[in-house]
Amino acid sequence: MAAPSNHVFISYSTANSAWVDALARNLTAAGKGIFIDHAALIPGQRQSTQLEGGITTASAAILVVSPESYQSGWVANEWDALLERTVHDPGFPVIPVVYGTVEGEHPFLRGQVWVDFRPPHAYRTAFARLLAGLERRPPGLDPDYDGPLITPAATAAAPSAVRASVAEVVRRLDGARIVLLLARDGVAMGRVAAFLKEELAPRMPPGQVRHLALPVISRHTQTKPLFEHLARAAGVERPVRDVGSLQVEAMALLEHHPGPWLWLVTGFENSADAVQHELAVAIRALVDAAPNLQVVLCGGRKLHEQARANGNHSAFFGAIDVMWPDPTTADLRAELPAEIGADDGTLAQALAAAGGHLALAREAMDAWQAQDGGDSANLTSSLSRRRTLMNIVLAVRHGNADRLRRLMALDLLGPHYDGFQPDPVLRALYWHRLATPDRGQLVWASRAIRAGVAEIMDYLDRSP
Repeated sequence: MAAPSNHVFISYSTANSAWVDALARNLTAAGKGIFIDHAALIPGQRQSTQLEGGITTASAAILVVSPESYQSGWVANEWDALLERTVHDPGFPVIPVVYGTVEGEHPFLRGQVWVDFRPPHAYRTAFARLLAGLERRPPGLDPDYDGPLITPAATAAAPSAVRASVAEVVRRLDGARIVLLLARDGVAMGRVAAFLKEELAPRMPPGQVRHLALPVISRHTQTKPLFEHLARAAGVERPVRDVGSLQVEAMALLEHHPGPWLWLVTGFENSADAVQHELAVAIRALVDAAPNLQVVLCGGRKLHEQARANGNHSAFFGAIDVMWPDPTTADLRAELPAEIGADDGTLAQALAAAGGHLALAREAMDAWQAQDGGDSANLTSSLSRRRTLMNIVLAVRHGNADRLRRLMALDLLGPHYDGFQPDPVLRALYWHRLATPDRGQLVWASRAIRAGVAEIMDYLDRSP
């Protein structure tokens, strides 16, 4: 079925769902039709086909730019499709809206007029500017909107559990030159890097804690602007054209300012293979040559694979692994809108059912709230209908359907290794939080996860 015409397509990272849902409701109240995935996608039909239809028939599009969208493959794919649409339809408006702690010039914003939603007190003004863009008219000197608005909460400060995790990570950084700060699915590493920078900046010379956020590289991203973006993020003021000139200018900067420097690198694992290799070699060379530079690469499974699969041939051989702690009920509460007033017991049940996956637990809580609270058993009975679990199963199942079916019948999935897990399917299950360690073995993360995966597998097996 084709998507309804004359709607606004919203592209965003699911980590920003609560903020984006409020924006979508405000646009609807202002008379705009919207296409947002969880509300518009029809169960049982292909997701990619429906998203493509949503873009093709849209009258305008909104790209939500945040630290999480820097590193979202889905957002990069949708950005590609939106740019293709503008090639064939130059009048098609694609409006970036900035939310969260976005630093520097985001590659998605290059050459675009964008709307800044970062100051919470200016939400109404920003919304009026957004409406003007959607209606293809200038916003005027004093844009305002006099209709009712849901004002979403400001970007959450780090809850106490996160601050404790940050303090532990900072302790582990002492004396290390290259650190891999790793987290399993459901943790927004861009946000973690921002919390780390906030904690570490007062202890370092001014301006010498830098966050280098690598965006997902789409087909339309050229490497020269990418390295220019990284150079600015690193504090390099001289122009660069490639990774070689970035390395030279960064070395000159480190020599000119001999105090300690710390680079927090996010998005490395999602960049193109050639960029990963070039940047890894440059980082290793800089760390070896500059004793005042420490580098923390923040990521998950892909980063761990890239750093460990080649053993001592890896540019990051000898790096220290630091695992980000599993989420707590405080982390989950910080992700939820204020109107979900669940007690800690309900939050703990949702988190346990979701295997500690914050996005999946948040979706379970959204469904629970939609039923006016209801029986807490609903938290564990509907995971198969959550888009996050469906997307994970689709990713793991690709090329491994028979192996995944066999694992469904097992209680003990296989041995767990503290270092690199050689089995790619077990490795994926662990990092996606579908499996968890238990006395040296990997087991299903929860009964609800196992049942949800089984339901999804049965559904996919029946689908044409």
